[in-house]
Amino acid sequence: MELNGPALRFDDVHFRYRAASAEAVAGVSLAVMPGETVALLGPNGAGKTTITRLAMALRHPTAGEVRSAGRSTTGLAPEQLADAVGYLFQQPESQLSERSVAAEVSFGPRQLGWSEARIAEATAAVLDRLELGPHAERHPYDLPVPSRRVVALAAALVTAPALLLLDEPTAGLDRGTARLVHGVLRSEARRGAAILAVSHDPEFVAEVLGRAVVLAGGSIVDDGPVTEVLARGGGDRLPLPAYAEAVRRIGLSPAGPSLDDAAAALSAHCRGSG
Repeated sequence: MELNGPALRFDDVHFRYRAASAEAVAGVSLAVMPGETVALLGPNGAGKTTITRLAMALRHPTAGEVRSAGRSTTGLAPEQLADAVGYLFQQPESQLSERSVAAEVSFGPRQLGWSEARIAEATAAVLDRLELGPHAERHPYDLPVPSRRVVALAAALVTAPALLLLDEPTAGLDRGTARLVHGVLRSEARRGAAILAVSHDPEFVAEVLGRAVVLAGGSIVDDGPVTEVLARGGGDRLPLPAYAEAVRRIGLSPAGPSLDDAAAALSAHCRGSG
């Protein structure tokens, strides 16, 4: 699905949970373009998950407008965005309901009325990308927790959505599985998908996401390139990854916060020192 404008747009959005004394989202304006990768950062209770739920029409603004994949969410149910928006819950294994991995991944396309041939092709492709092919006929709950979470991600990716909303996509993953997820999400961005991800994982943010939006008290308090936002640090913001911080502490200035940036800075330093 190609979009002419933002994949996600918030225009002065407010939201308050029933009986809450303060707004969970207070006047947020935000645009995420196709192919853009954005981290939502901030302390617990800052409004990060609420932002993703508003974007998926799981909640609706009390004021302002949300547009996801070019559609106003006003009056929409989540399933009406399922062809264009993929959502990964904070505890993604809780969204698994089918009796096999293949059935779980093909559930969304089947509800959208895709042909069986198209469903089979798309399901096989995403299972292969996420190294789930050997487990296609296994029950998702027979897999270890990291693999269950990858199954939920596969279900979010199978329709090639224009917008991906990810809530802690690397939580609970071992290093190898996390690196696999990093690569797949970078590939999604290259094909033009917009990614908005809540994360407390500094390596994921540094390696995959290009922009960081920091929330506090339901409002945006910082917005800029990941490199700059992480370097500013402070408060409950995400720290630099350990390898980037180690390089910084020995007085080097890498081009960015990723492992490749740190390695390049260290290599240049070693060459320069003979």
